[in-house]
Formats: sequence, C-alpha cells, structure tokens
Amino acid sequence: MSRHALRQDAYDTLAWDYTRADVPELDAVGANLALVGAPGLARDLFASFLRARVESDPQGGASQAHAELIAQLRETREWATLRERTRGDEAACALATLTAGPVVETGLRVSGTDADALRQVARETCRLALEAVSRADEAARGLFGDGWGRGTHQGQARSTDRRELIRARDALSRSRRGRGVLEAILREAGRLRRIRDRVRSTRSRRGPGVVVGTELGRDPARVLPSELASLASSAPPVLRVDFARRLAEGQVLQLRTRQEEPVGRGPVVVCLDQSGSMAGPLEIWSKALVLSLLELASTEGRAFALIAFSDAASPAWVVPAGTRPGPEAILAQLEGFRSGGTDFESPLREALKTIDANPGALKLADVVFVTDGLAPISERFALEWETRAGARGTKLHTILLGTSSAACDLDPLSDSVVRVPSLADEGDALESAFSVGLN
Repeated sequence: MSRHALRQDAYDTLAWDYTRADVPELDAVGANLALVGAPGLARDLFASFLRARVESDPQGGASQAHAELIAQLRETREWATLRERTRGDEAACALATLTAGPVVETGLRVSGTDADALRQVARETCRLALEAVSRADEAARGLFGDGWGRGTHQGQARSTDRRELIRARDALSRSRRGRGVLEAILREAGRLRRIRDRVRSTRSRRGPGVVVGTELGRDPARVLPSELASLASSAPPVLRVDFARRLAEGQVLQLRTRQEEPVGRGPVVVCLDQSGSMAGPLEIWSKALVLSLLELASTEGRAFALIAFSDAASPAWVVPAGTRPGPEAILAQLEGFRSGGTDFESPLREALKTIDANPGALKLADVVFVTDGLAPISERFALEWETRAGARGTKLHTILLGTSSAACDLDPLSDSVVRVPSLADEGDALESAFSVGLN
C-alpha cells in the first residue's frame, strides 16, 4: 500500500499512472525510496512538482522521515523556483522526480529524520532538478522546436513528448564527446530556427505572376494606366464616377496574369564537411543548420538525407518524408565527427547514389553542401555531375565557410554559392539554405 504525505485526487492518480507508463524509470525510483522506508515518496515528489495547490495529508500514513522531507521541501525557495518550470507539466515533473530520487534516497539514509539535514537535502534536490529540467528544456527546443508539452489533460495527450524528452536526456548523458558539444549545437539550433522562421515567413511561397494579356476585373493593383487616367485631378468628375462604378462591377480593364508555381518544397540532401578544420564553432554552427533543415523538411513533409564527409563520405542517413526520427537517432548524427582531410567528389557521388536509390522519396532533391575547405574536382567528375544532376533536376547550393573570395572547384558545379568569411556574416548563407525549395 502506497503511503503519502500530500493530498492527492483522481487527477493526480491519473497523471502519475499515465506518466509511469511512459517513463517506467519512475518505478525504479519508487522502489529505491521504498527501501529506505518511504514507499510513496516518489509519487509525492511528482505531485509536489505538478499540482497547482499543494496540501499536506496528516492521515496519509507517510513515515516521519518521508513527511519531514516533504515539509522541508515545501519551505525552500528552490522548490518554489522549480515549480515555476514544472507545475502542470508531467514531462518536466517526471524528469525532476528522476533527478530527485537518488539525491533523496541518499539523504534519507544519511540524515534520518533530522530537520536541518533534510532541509539541505531538499534544497540540493530542487537545485539539481531545476538544472536537469532547464537542460532538457533547452535540448527539447533544439530537437523538437517547442520545448516541453504542457500536460496530458490539457487537450491532446502528450505521452510521446514525455518519452522523447526522457530519451533525449539519456542520450545526452551517454554522449561520448560530452554533453557540452551537443548542448551547444542544440542551443544554436534554437537560434537558427528563429532566423529560419523569419526567412520563410518573408519569402513568397508562390512564384511571380506572368502577364499574359488583359481582362475585365476589379483588382486595383492590376488596373491599366489608361484606366487610372480617369482619376487624374484634371479629369472631368463624370469620368471618376464612371470609373468607380465600373470598378465596383468588375468592368475595369486590368492585366491578366498567370501564377507560376515553384517546383519546390522538394527533398533536401545535406553534404556536411566534418574534416578536422571544421572542429569547434564551425561544427556547432553547421550541425545546428542541419538540425534546423531536418526539422523544416519534417514539418513540410519533405524527405531529408545527411551525408557526412571528410576525406571520404559516410553512407547517407535518409529520413523519409512524413517521418520524424527519434532523439537518439538525431543526437547520434550530431555527435559524430569524422576529422581528417577534405574530398568533394565522394560526398557528391554519395548524394547522387542516394538519390538514385530513393527515386520516389528524393526525386528532384536539392543538395546543400556545407564546407570550409578547398579540394580539387576532376574534369571527368565535373562532367559526370553536370550530366547526372541535370538529368535528375538536382540543384547544388554551396555554403563556403571561412572565406569571402577564394576560388573553389565547386563554383562551376553549383547553382548558388554563398561565401561566409566569418559566422558573424551568416545572413546570406542562412537565407540561401532556408529558401531551398521555395525558389
């Protein structure tokens, strides 16, 4: 029988049960706390982070240490601060509880029922939980765009968010390169996402109108100059009245146009340089760009492929249209770094090979090539690329980092080239990358 120190209602029970089903690690936290005489403490911790109003339940049957820990927790400034991030949000509460469990377990073993000692345990618990929630929230914004879900019972269930957020946290903690690099990429991805959304919102999603003749209508923007002459100050009043009548009736001469639709919103293949010179800020920026493009493709139902390269190319990572890879898969791609030299032909060959191997998903794909290096391209390969890419309708958009004027063998092959002398000059590169499929 579970024992508790806080009042809990049917909502709390439902929220706890749903969250445990999605995050089974919570059961392990509860079992470990039961071993130190607090079988219901995990659920109380969860409820204390979740509930809008937290009340004690003297009849809940909690042990003295359990009740004292919860009482001390509620008195701390750290708990109030943590609740600003977790209240009403089961995903954040689950992560806070997972973080708090081991700290509380150790604290109860050492401190027993000593109020002062338990107060320190409570403060440290909330400090670490807040740090974990903040890190995971930032990671979630980098991975998923909108951070935490906002509760199971506020509209549609967000159980997928809970699973993915906890999985993202675990993947970050297991990173071979350390959390710092991945977290820096995710922070940068959040910044680039805001720029991307601004670029996309200001670019027309339809091609320009082409004049194909004249017609009768009521669109002031397309009215012929000869008709507008009726509005001149020197024109007789009767002409102005006649113009207003004909405009209201749709009988004014105007240009007839045909709207040209872009080919666009096609698949995206990113060739990402991971040679040794890309380590550091260039790696963080370029991988944040990849993540932002992946999210864009996923949101717009476009297929996506990533090819990492240095002196050779890795096999392409292909994400079919209409799917979103899990956090472990995304973080695995962001974590990898090849190092070594630079070769341009191998990633471009891999791009063509990948497009050919996925004729439905990657038809008319655009290739975004991100590099800071210079490497030779043979005349034979240049001809091969022009022939094969042209036959497939594939366009190559090159982003050349770290230089503003150096000639590059990719120039003749590319439909567009943007040189970025420093990351402070990122504007044109981001507009070019985020406009792929709109042009």
